[in-house]
Amino acid sequence: MEDAMMSAIQLERWAHEADAFGAYGADPLAARSAKVLGRSPRFVEALGLPARLIAELPLPPSLGLHVPGVPGVVRVELDAVAAEAARADGELVLDAAEWRSVVTGAEADRLWPVDLVGLCRRKRSEPAFRIDAETALAGAQPDPSEAWTVGQVLERVGAEVLTIALP
Repeated sequence: MEDAMMSAIQLERWAHEADAFGAYGADPLAARSAKVLGRSPRFVEALGLPARLIAELPLPPSLGLHVPGVPGVVRVELDAVAAEAARADGELVLDAAEWRSVVTGAEADRLWPVDLVGLCRRKRSEPAFRIDAETALAGAQPDPSEAWTVGQVLERVGAEVLTIALP
């Protein structure tokens, strides 16, 4: 029994390292993020995508995030119809425009875990509140030369991917 458990642990480690370090050409930072934040290796490819562009995909994904300090799941709904439906269900939702603002704030070194927690709490208490670029940048100027991956942005704001789904 002990040998079987050891083999399963070794296989799991191998599978994680294979996914994280090049079996699918993943971004090394996304791979590190997956290890640091305990993300499932199946999300490594998605974490390596350019954060600004995922909302522009023909089938924009829906992300379920764990944000420490925020009860429940924070939904990133990049499809407008899905975002409105989730809001109508009372979920805490970041839509495509808010996601872009979060990305811009993280890339400008102005949005950190404590900031995201505060913004999520405000969204929960004030459902009409939307995160815009001005709020996320907190007076800084955006850096157009920065182009972070989804993994880099989530690592910066302290969020962990729980689910990724397509509409």
